[in-house]
Amino acid sequence: MQNDDDGLAGRIGRKVNELDIDFSRFTVAGWLVVLATVGNGVLAGWLAFANVRGRNAMDNGPALLIGLSGLVAAILTFFGLRWILGRLGVRIVRGID
Repeated sequence: MQNDDDGLAGRIGRKVNELDIDFSRFTVAGWLVVLATVGNGVLAGWLAFANVRGRNAMDNGPALLIGLSGLVAAILTFFGLRWILGRLGVRIVRGID
């Protein structure tokens, strides 16, 4: 019998915990980037869902397209906003004092 910690979900959980993200260090601009990233990812996934033919069956093809659309949109939004704000000199996280 396989231990749940050795499965894919357990491995992903350990990797996420290793990131050690301190959410209290986000600035207002950082939180706006987070909200825009999540919102744009959800919107892209929803738009893909609305435009996929035969989406009621939800076999692997349409589901993968919907998930990847949201993921790609979120990644592009995050890196794009981080680059723009960096060029403007706006920090998205506070420095360690």
